[in-house]
Amino acid sequence: MTFGKTILYACATLALVGVQGAFGTTASAAALWDEIKERGTVRIGMIPQRSCYYWRNSDNEDWKGFPVRMSNAAAEALGKEMGRELKVEWVPTSWTNVILDMQSGKVDAFFGIGITDERKKAVDMFGPIYAVPSVLVVRKDSTIGNTWDDLNKPEIRITTSMGSTEEAVAKQNAPKAQLRLMQNGELALLDVQSGNADVQLETAITGLAGATKAGNLKLLLLDPYTALGSGGALRKDGDGRLVDFMQKWGDEYRNSGALQTSVVESLKECGLDVNMLPEGTKF
Repeated sequence: MTFGKTILYACATLALVGVQGAFGTTASAAALWDEIKERGTVRIGMIPQRSCYYWRNSDNEDWKGFPVRMSNAAAEALGKEMGRELKVEWVPTSWTNVILDMQSGKVDAFFGIGITDERKKAVDMFGPIYAVPSVLVVRKDSTIGNTWDDLNKPEIRITTSMGSTEEAVAKQNAPKAQLRLMQNGELALLDVQSGNADVQLETAITGLAGATKAGNLKLLLLDPYTALGSGGALRKDGDGRLVDFMQKWGDEYRNSGALQTSVVESLKECGLDVNMLPEGTKF
């Protein structure tokens, strides 16, 4: 997948609460690279029990999910570069607090966050490392096409979550269609199952979770390819060594195919039917 040709969009409202007025602040003047090397651990933020992203079945289990695999791979590569083994310390956070947690020094890094100009003012960002494509969730007997020309018709009923990025994308690309806004993705899915809507516009992972559970739905990859590009973030330290290393590592991780394998294997582990992903789905 060539990111330069990818239509990237990000949920710019996430993780911005409390950031205004805090741009450029850091926990200390020390280089994050040196801190991590001396400490022997890298503190990585994670959002607990975020289905198919971060989860575990008990407190005694290791965390699972493709951001976990990605974080572990990055820590291993960084340790080799530093000449010492690094342990990962998982630090619970939230979309509301993740930026502030990095600025305060509570969290060193976070993987799986949209890259925006606003966030770049607050933290060092690298990537994109992966992208979650948009899909159309339709009934198995549907004959609707997968282009915006197919959808931008008065008789087509599109459902999606109110206030989501998908709502904005649908309004921009299919203004002639009937847009049905639901409170959440589950209700949008039911809207398709009940026949009240023709398609649900959703991200591939959330759409796959719903289609796997429903059993009577299928996914269509939106053409042209449309995706939410995500990367990683670090506390600003004015040094640059760590963000430069992570950018190079992220490029290699994606281009080698390791990222695609990591996502697909994690989705399997989460119980999703990856065979339902449309041909050509790239993360």
